[in-house]
Amino acid sequence: MADINYWSNLPYTHGLYDSTAGGEFVKYKASPCSVVRSLKTNLEDQNYLQKDIIKRAAEGTICFDIQVQFFNNKKLLTHKNFKGRKYKRWNKSNWIKEGGREWPESVLPFYRVARLEIEKGSTPKDCKDRYINTRVHSTVENLPVGSISRVRTYVEETNRANRMKRSFFKENRVRNFFSQKSFSI
Repeated sequence: MADINYWSNLPYTHGLYDSTAGGEFVKYKASPCSVVRSLKTNLEDQNYLQKDIIKRAAEGTICFDIQVQFFNNKKLLTHKNFKGRKYKRWNKSNWIKEGGREWPESVLPFYRVARLEIEKGSTPKDCKDRYINTRVHSTVENLPVGSISRVRTYVEETNRANRMKRSFFKENRVRNFFSQKSFSI
């Protein structure tokens, strides 16, 4: 659906993370580049997102701005909406590990870093055997962080293997994965 925002619920590392020196964390968002009219969508159809994009691409170019929101603990703690509330006692680790906790845009704005365009007339490609797992397919500089992201890898890979009629635990795809790319903050 090309008329809504998509964003990462979990924060990601931005650059190499060092447990002693720290590092930067970001969240991502993809927003429509221009006002797009809403289409009636059958949410019960498992391919409703794909069908919506195909229909819109037949009519014209689809465009999303890719944006980054940088974490800043000091700005959050000094903002009027957070003073005197439970967040006052939060440290950087709380904001990062609480993956679903929103970082308010009024305090930490998003910055556009790229633009994604799907050209008019684009047709879908067969991607049945392709997938993205944000933890398995990330570089060390851009890993999702927090306990939710670590558990999510097993859930996503098990779900994918189930859809593809394979056993996740018999595959060697994520062998030694957590020992290579895990860290705590």
